[in-house]
Amino acid sequence: MMIISFTKDVAKLFDLDLEISRSEKFAITPPLDDWVMACLWNRKEHVGLSLIHKHSLFSMLIVSEVKVLSYCLDLFYDQLIALLTEAGLKDDKYRFYLDDLFQEIHAVKHDDKSISRAMRFVYENLALSETIATKNKSKLHSIDVSRMINESHRDKLNGKSSSEIFFDLV
Repeated sequence: MMIISFTKDVAKLFDLDLEISRSEKFAITPPLDDWVMACLWNRKEHVGLSLIHKHSLFSMLIVSEVKVLSYCLDLFYDQLIALLTEAGLKDDKYRFYLDDLFQEIHAVKHDDKSISRAMRFVYENLALSETIATKNKSKLHSIDVSRMINESHRDKLNGKSSSEIFFDLV
């Protein structure tokens, strides 16, 4: 079961009526279940979203021309599988676990301010990645930004990267 806390702007984007907040119902959850979805931008032609794992701060970014929640979740799932495969976690047991995780999703209202620093970290790294891509005249892919964010060592994580922590949990 995956618990996704949706920020107000994402709830509005997908027209989600979220009555319950995370802390009211899911006070204690298994480490891999707890995620936050935030909107990076919402333009007429596409939307940019981030999905942040609360325990490790492992982050993924997607850009979608289709503003449908199930489609965006599929993009996150595909990116997660790609990142796990790159990390050497290719065994079917990982894929089966993630299939189960993405099959049952509980949508709740985001009410935890502690993750706001992680959201800001995503925005800052996205801006840095865009600057580098512009300077190098190269195309920026969301998975590249996700890699950059997740490989950054953070003081909050005792000097480890969020990838290291997340892949250990998996």
